[in-house]
Amino acid sequence: MSSKLSRLYFLLIVDIYVVYHITNLWATTGLGYICGGVALKHVKTFLDTQPEPYLQANHSELIVKAPVCTLVLEHFGYHHKPRKTLAQQWAKTLNPMVPNLHQKTNYQAPAVTNRESQLEIQLAASQQEIARLKQLLKEEEVKGNKKRHRMMGRVLQWKIPPSCYEVRLEEDTNHVAQLLDGLILKRKPQQPLPANIELPDGLTLDAEINLLTYKSPCESLNQWTIQELIGHYVGYRKMLKAQHPNHTLPDANQFALYAITTMFPQELVKQSGTAWQRTDKSGVYKLLSSGLEITLIVINEIIIAPHNHPWNLLNSNPTIVQQVLSQVTLPEDLRPYFES
Repeated sequence: MSSKLSRLYFLLIVDIYVVYHITNLWATTGLGYICGGVALKHVKTFLDTQPEPYLQANHSELIVKAPVCTLVLEHFGYHHKPRKTLAQQWAKTLNPMVPNLHQKTNYQAPAVTNRESQLEIQLAASQQEIARLKQLLKEEEVKGNKKRHRMMGRVLQWKIPPSCYEVRLEEDTNHVAQLLDGLILKRKPQQPLPANIELPDGLTLDAEINLLTYKSPCESLNQWTIQELIGHYVGYRKMLKAQHPNHTLPDANQFALYAITTMFPQELVKQSGTAWQRTDKSGVYKLLSSGLEITLIVINEIIIAPHNHPWNLLNSNPTIVQQVLSQVTLPEDLRPYFES
């Protein structure tokens, strides 16, 4: 082979190598240049319209697939305004070479594309499954919280004589559906509490109407909870006013507000400042808000005692609950709440 022929053969090999690598250019650099100086944001916008992933998979650099490079050159050379002459020249040069190069180099673009499509489908399916499981978890948490709320109501119904107080669960306190996530304890006319009944700590029931909100171990008592409780109080007073023959607003002294929480509300205490006050009973606090005094009861801080059994049964510590269960006889309809 002559030296001239060898040199031409070498240049041909170099040209093929260069052309092949140009057809797989970096997505964020080379394409803009060979298109005649097109802004990278315009190149990226066009690439994002492609139905298939335009980057080569399993590559450390952002390499655009050869067929997509051809589409980019044709777009900016013949369709996008202003049309780029350099892009037209490269498109004419590369179009007939790309299929031949793929054949010579055993390029497997279709297989990679199919694999990527499968992975995208699997990813989408996985994301849908994750969303479904999150929704199920949320629903289970809601069901669990509702069960705890019903249990709290039944525990109080068990200990508070029905002849003295009417215990209502999750009462609608507004013309718009707005359920109080606790209880309404309403004293019956001329029915004082018997002297032998000792109420659990913090629950005095001195008022005619007592509104309670409750937070289970999985829930936190915060400022929003307090605002909701006050909102329910206002809504309930308005509802009673609408029901009164003379549309008279009930006196505020007829009401008492209670916020019962399993865990100590540290964030609420920080936000409340001096409005948060201790009492002489463990686990019982006072909170002043919007001109109202709210009794706050922390279940886990209440001492274990016979009169506190309603609170003790709501403790988050299973050992304490089992200790109380061994000392009391629950009504038949209350037992299922404590069966595992």
